[in-house]
Amino acid sequence: MVKKFILVAEDDKAYVGVYRSKLASEGYEVVIVEQGDLVVPELKKRKPDLLILDLMLPQKNGFEILEELRADGKLKSIKVVVATNLSQDLDIERVKKFGVLDYFIKSDVSVFELVDKIKKALAD
Repeated sequence: MVKKFILVAEDDKAYVGVYRSKLASEGYEVVIVEQGDLVVPELKKRKPDLLILDLMLPQKNGFEILEELRADGKLKSIKVVVATNLSQDLDIERVKKFGVLDYFIKSDVSVFELVDKIKKALAD
C-alpha cells in the first residue's frame, strides 16, 4: 500500500515535532517546510495528498500561499487544511474563500482530534 503524502507548512518547533511523530506513527509520509517562501516550490516538486498550512509563517504567510496555489493550474486542486492560532472571524472567512477542507485553531485541538481531522480530509 502506498503511504499518503502530507506536506506540513509549520514553523513552531513543538508542532513540527508533533506532526512529524504522530503522523508518521499513523503511517503517513510527512515532509515539513518551516518557511512560507519554500512551500510552493516544495509543492511543485511533489504534489501531496494533503497540505497542512499554518497561516503565520516567516518569509510568506499562509494567505499568500493559498492565493498562489489557487492561481496555479497544476496546484489549485491540492487539498488544504489550515492549522493556525489565528481565530478572528475575518481570517476564517478570508481562508474559506480559497476552498480549504478544514480550519482549526491549533491551541483548541488535541493531537488525537488533529489526526482525526487529517484522516477525514484524506478520505474526502
